Amino acid sequence: MSAAGLTEFIQMVREIDMDEVRKDIAEAEAAAANSPDA
Repeated sequence: MSAAGLTEFIQMVREIDMDEVRKDIAEAEAAAANSPDA
């Protein structure tokens, strides 16, 4: 990956809303806990 591409990628990651990520993780964990395979 080029330096410019890496910088763009880091910038994109920094812009991700961490609250949204935590919400998604909580939903995924809840779904996993409710699955019959657990």
